[in-house]
Amino acid sequence: MKQRCERCGRIAQRFCKLIGGWLCSSCCARQREKGDCPEDCVFLKKTRARIKKRLKRLREQEFSTVLANKGDDTFFTVVMLRKLIWDSVSEDGLLNDVTDEQVGKFLDTLEEYLRVASAGLVYEPVLISKQKIWLERFKEKLEHINDREIQASESDLYHAVKLEEKSFRFYKDKNLTSEPYLFQLKEFVKEVDSLEDSDHKRRIIS
Repeated sequence: MKQRCERCGRIAQRFCKLIGGWLCSSCCARQREKGDCPEDCVFLKKTRARIKKRLKRLREQEFSTVLANKGDDTFFTVVMLRKLIWDSVSEDGLLNDVTDEQVGKFLDTLEEYLRVASAGLVYEPVLISKQKIWLERFKEKLEHINDREIQASESDLYHAVKLEEKSFRFYKDKNLTSEPYLFQLKEFVKEVDSLEDSDHKRRIIS
């Protein structure tokens, strides 16, 4: 007897440990994008391997078009910026229904904030709650970084966020996942956090 998908009723080929029932391939994919599948799921592992292989090719294209010949200082500022963005929009490493569209608007907010701040002025925008929370987190985390041995000026970050907006547009229509920019951002930060020294960090794009 053929199994039926628990979600849509179509013929199912995959048993999902998370829901304890059968899913068709389409509903399985939608479930995976929620990010709560068990790590030992064979379908999750296959999908991650396929997406990461494609992401590596896309990242090589991105860096060759967006960050080509910008130099190590710019590269490390972009690395710092991406970590700040990820830490601002996520909570304990989770996105909680955050979308690429929302983060795209946040990049616009950051560009304006950093442009004004680099001129020594006070930025007082009218923001919706989520954007306001993210901006406050960004400022707190930037202040924390600058209290340590690493320094990041608003001017340098302003130029970096303009490059990051180009990267955002690069990933926007690549159909990598439902939220391609956030996916690559998360993977990028994970890779950077796993590397021990700056020489290795440079190899992310090689």
